[in-house]
Amino acid sequence: ENFGVMGYARNFGLCKTRGRYILFLDDDTVITDKEFIAKLIREFEDSDAEGVIPRGSASYCLLEGRYSFHDPYYPSNRCMAYRRETLRELGGFVDAIIGQEDVEFTVRLTAARKKIRRSQSVGYMHPPLIMGSTNKAAAVGASFARLRNRYPFPVWVMLLVNGSRYIPKLLNPFSTKCRMQGRFSLGFALGILYAITGKKLEYN
Repeated sequence: ENFGVMGYARNFGLCKTRGRYILFLDDDTVITDKEFIAKLIREFEDSDAEGVIPRGSASYCLLEGRYSFHDPYYPSNRCMAYRRETLRELGGFVDAIIGQEDVEFTVRLTAARKKIRRSQSVGYMHPPLIMGSTNKAAAVGASFARLRNRYPFPVWVMLLVNGSRYIPKLLNPFSTKCRMQGRFSLGFALGILYAITGKKLEYN
């Protein structure tokens, strides 16, 4: 019943671990550095950081070249590490969030004034965002809309605006990256509307 619910999946994986540092990856994240784990541990031990963001990159195709998501250090569980104690202190991820559970967690991480280290020594590759439909994005938007009781109203609105901010990029017909980001934001906004109006949304 929790298939595809990323908040629940991250917490389930977390409860099965015992290490001091917890690294989250997506199933399509590519680690190319054989010393990745050793370097990542060193990032924690050489600092008082509560979380470490490796440098991320991806490519749509050879012709369009490379780009680095929203920025190379976007806090994403496609590849991000935390101290176990920090995850425990902040209560882990919100079980009901279908996607972008890392964005919501980063809000709480920042509000708690925890330090995040952006690493230049460890990196990863991840396939670019390809949105065949808006279904998944709508499910994510709906799950964020249901967080209303967790946050002060201005913070809740900020989260919703953040997920919808790329809609204008749909107007750019020449960039695959812009179209995919715009389509995700459109789906996210539709999900908010579905949650507010009570429309049933099926996602699998």
